[in-house]
Amino acid sequence: MTGPNNYREAVLITEDSRCDYGCPHTGCPHEMAYLARAQVHATLALTAAVIAGSAHRLQPADRHEWAKATDPDYAAEQAAEPPPMGPPIGAVRHGPGCGCPYCPPADEPEVTR
Repeated sequence: MTGPNNYREAVLITEDSRCDYGCPHTGCPHEMAYLARAQVHATLALTAAVIAGSAHRLQPADRHEWAKATDPDYAAEQAAEPPPMGPPIGAVRHGPGCGCPYCPPADEPEVTR
C-alpha cells in the first residue's frame, strides 16, 4: 500500500468510525479500535511522505498521487480528465526525459533488451 493509499484509508476510517456493534455510547472499544487503525494508516502515510521527500526529490507522478489523496477537488478534476494518449505535441525526441508518461525520466538508466 502506498503513502497516498494509506492516507485515503485513514480518512475513510475516521469519516466512518462509529461502532458497528450497536454500542449505546461513544468511545466503546470497537470505536477505539477503528481509530487506532486509522492512526496506523496515518503514521504509515506520514512515513512514506518523509521518506519520499528526503531520500530524493518527490517525482511528479508521486506528487500527483499525494495531491489526489489530500485534495478532493484536485482528485475530482483529475478523474474527469482523460489520460494522455502519447508524447506531448511537438516533442522532438521520444525516450528517457522526453516528458511523456510512457518514457522514464532522464535520470533513470535506460533498460536495454
